[in-house]
Amino acid sequence: MDPIGEEQPLPPAAVTLLFAGEKRRTPKHKGRPLSPEHRAALSRAHTGRPLSPEHRAAISQGLREKGLSPGQRAAISRALTGKPKTPEHRAAISRGPQGKKLSPEHRAALSRALKGKKHKPHATINKQIPDHYVVTPTEVARPA
Repeated sequence: MDPIGEEQPLPPAAVTLLFAGEKRRTPKHKGRPLSPEHRAALSRAHTGRPLSPEHRAAISQGLREKGLSPGQRAAISRALTGKPKTPEHRAAISRGPQGKKLSPEHRAALSRALKGKKHKPHATINKQIPDHYVVTPTEVARPA
C-alpha cells in the first residue's frame, strides 16, 4: 500500500521530457496531417529561434553523411533547368566567393588545369591588349 502523498518512481518507458506547455499528440492523431493554420503557427514559433552550435554541427554532419540520392539530384536538376536567374541573383552568386583565399595546393591545381589553354582577354584591365585581339569596326560590319 502506498501512503497518500508519497511519489512513486515511474518506469523508464513512461518517462518523457516535456517542456512547459508542450503536449504530445495522442496515438489517435499521430501521423495525421496538420492544418495550414497549425503549420503556420508552428512556423512562427520556430522562426528566428537560434540553434546551439552542437545542434548545428549535428545537422551539418547528418546532411554530409546522407547526401542526396541520384533520384533527388535528378529531380532538383529538372526543376532548375531552364529557370533564368534574376540579375540580382546572378550578382549575389558572383559576390559569394570574392575575397576567399585559396590554399597553395588549390592554386597549384588550378594552375596545372589551366596551363596550355587559350584564354579570352576579359581580365586584362591594366594590361596592354595584344594586337591580334583588337577588332576594327570594318571587320565587324556586315555587308548589307
